[in-house]
Amino acid sequence: MTTSKRGYEAMGAKTDKPRRRQVLSAALAMSMGAAGAWMMYLLLHNNQAYSGVLDTSVLFYEAQRSGILPKSNRIWWRGDSGMFDKTRDGRSLVGGYYDAGDTPKFGLPLAVAFTQIAWSLLDFGDGYNWDQTWRTKDAIKWATDYMIKCHTGEYEFYAQVGNGEAEHGVWKRPEDMLWQNHRVGYMVNKTHPGSDVVGATAAAMASASLVFKHSDPGYAKELVWRAQQLYHFGNSHQGFYSEQIPDAKIFYRSSQYKDDLAWGALWLHKATGQRWYIDEAKKHIDGLLQWTFPYHPTLDWNFVGHPVCLMLYKETREWKYKKCVEDFLDRWIGFPKTPRGLSYVRGHHHTSLRNNANAAMMAFAYAKDMQDLGESMHKARRYECWALSQINYMMGEGGRSFIVGYGNNFPKRPHHRGASCPTTPGQCSWWQYGSDRYNPQVLTGALVGGPDTHDGYLDDRTNWIQSEVALDYNAGLMGALARIQTHVHRGGFNQCNYNGQGTQAGGLNKGALIGGIVLALVAAVVGVSVFTIHRRRAAQRSAEDASDAVVATSEVYEMAEEGTTTEAATAETAETASQKESEVVS
Repeated sequence: MTTSKRGYEAMGAKTDKPRRRQVLSAALAMSMGAAGAWMMYLLLHNNQAYSGVLDTSVLFYEAQRSGILPKSNRIWWRGDSGMFDKTRDGRSLVGGYYDAGDTPKFGLPLAVAFTQIAWSLLDFGDGYNWDQTWRTKDAIKWATDYMIKCHTGEYEFYAQVGNGEAEHGVWKRPEDMLWQNHRVGYMVNKTHPGSDVVGATAAAMASASLVFKHSDPGYAKELVWRAQQLYHFGNSHQGFYSEQIPDAKIFYRSSQYKDDLAWGALWLHKATGQRWYIDEAKKHIDGLLQWTFPYHPTLDWNFVGHPVCLMLYKETREWKYKKCVEDFLDRWIGFPKTPRGLSYVRGHHHTSLRNNANAAMMAFAYAKDMQDLGESMHKARRYECWALSQINYMMGEGGRSFIVGYGNNFPKRPHHRGASCPTTPGQCSWWQYGSDRYNPQVLTGALVGGPDTHDGYLDDRTNWIQSEVALDYNAGLMGALARIQTHVHRGGFNQCNYNGQGTQAGGLNKGALIGGIVLALVAAVVGVSVFTIHRRRAAQRSAEDASDAVVATSEVYEMAEEGTTTEAATAETAETASQKESEVVS
């Protein structure tokens, strides 16, 4: 008996439930995979955004350099300048950084800014990639090399080069303005003390020594030695530097110096391991806790008492320092906000974003310390989420970017002489200052002063309160960005959702999250549709196969009957043949 191959397949056909389950699983996997891919893209995109802004912040400091620029200079429109800066006795003070959009070199904001930058490398170093790390170290060394030149004796330090009042009367690029200008620096000494500027410089040198401890130990030792001398100078001969330098009193008048001495002492403790520096810091800062701190709601060049409290709490675990830090951060979170979410300190309309960036860095640093000490994670997350909201505002979540060269509608006319001038040999004058044209040179990475209480920003270089840039504006921003990058590498800020405008998962805003959900739903619909079509086609094939099975079965029965008839006929034929054979034999 034989039958067709198709008939056997039909008879052996079974229900295809396992295959249906596989297709359904594939559909669900498709939707989950699409959503996951979208989220991963956004995470990577946002991480690249934070990393890109950190890159540009380092670039901004390169644009502020004074002196003989290195071969590695990336700012093509900058050249050598300030080539004749010197001390009273003719020693070189070439180098360092121009303070803002002008040409003076002020020692106090320089020291505070680069202490913050060194701090960010030390505490948030895993948030810097290799290229960012070495370029940031190079930026720090450019500052400390200059500080070493300014430290001309055990009780001598040049706190300023250039005259702000005179030089603000000229609008030219530094390369032209200072080409043959022999500037003599302003010094503090025993009889004209400056505890604030030398205390802050001691902090900068000591913190930088930790940055170079392994890569350049000889340089690190020199920095520690000089930091110790400067701290002793400032502590033994106390006074305000801005009382000794009239021009500094106009632009960077200091209101305290005990905080700077405490700041210097704490960084010397970290650099040397000598515990007595902690006692020194406590002596300087404790007298300020009750009466001074409430009147200093910001961390800036003029007051570093809040990070002093942070460092003292980590070293001593004393409640009064913990309260000092948390009062500062809780006040910031409770400050009135602009309609788009920027915390705003009344009376500090000038440099609003600098204040927020510095406070954000403080919040990240304290939250990290809380985690290291095993303290309240809920409170730590609260501080981190607030800090994240402020940085995202600066990067564009508030409707526009406030970082030159980055994001949507970034500032095109920052208050900056070099950037506003045409490419050499084009002449530069007050016409460029008053022009409404975009700056011909992009001051990439610079954080501008910031908006008003209603998120308003006038992109006009004559509006210096909002459009000015400065060394200390970007310092806290760099630290905050490095900490955010660390978090994004580890999965982001999924717990953050501030004021209904929150950024989640390391900077994913609600639109991005909704986009991911929509993509997942579309993928699911496609998957289910594919599954439904497959089921219909499978049902049709099953019906056809069942019909074929009936036909095949009939064929089998017919062939079986035919087989029986044939066998009977064969038997009858054989019997007849046998009979005939018997007859022949007889």
